[in-house]
Amino acid sequence: MNFYCFSGLGADKSVFQFLEIEGVKFHYVDWIEPLNNESLEDYSRRLIGNLKLRTPYSFIGVSFGGMIALEASKITNPINVFLVSSAQSSLEIPIIFRLLERTKLYKIIPDRLFRTPNRFTNYLFGASRLEEKKILDNIIRNIDVKFLKWAFGAIVNWVPKENKKAIRIHGTKDRIIPLRVQNISLRISGGSHLLIVRNANEVSGFISALL
Repeated sequence: MNFYCFSGLGADKSVFQFLEIEGVKFHYVDWIEPLNNESLEDYSRRLIGNLKLRTPYSFIGVSFGGMIALEASKITNPINVFLVSSAQSSLEIPIIFRLLERTKLYKIIPDRLFRTPNRFTNYLFGASRLEEKKILDNIIRNIDVKFLKWAFGAIVNWVPKENKKAIRIHGTKDRIIPLRVQNISLRISGGSHLLIVRNANEVSGFISALL
């Protein structure tokens, strides 16, 4: 089984490094540069057009990557779409993000602030262990701020359609996309937004049982 992996904003394949799923070959999808005012749907269509999908295949997306995986699955035919710490509806995006988009405040924040790891980002992502902090620090220091700002606006204006193939894995302590009344396939008690790192064994075991 081929798994096409879509990482979170600014993240690379390192977030998938702890997954161990027998019989799966991972293919890590690199982001492409977005066009001005491009929607999440149009971006996903261009991105997936660059891939040579090897059947049989499934998609797995973390956070922002899960949203891209959902859109990509509309024009392809994956066996499964695994969403880890992600959203399936724009209504799940916290109100604070909508307010920032409406006021456009995120556009005037200096780029260096986006690339500066701190205690608040550790708290927000639930990074309390040394390995988690190292991964998060690396993501933040190397983030493409232009891409981040585009994605922020695209997410808030995203209007997804229901996808019955979506299999959702979410932590009860996710502070980025809080768990409310979503239909979740695997709820990980105490899991943070970075559960794919700390709870990789649980995620791997759950996915393995479905294949």
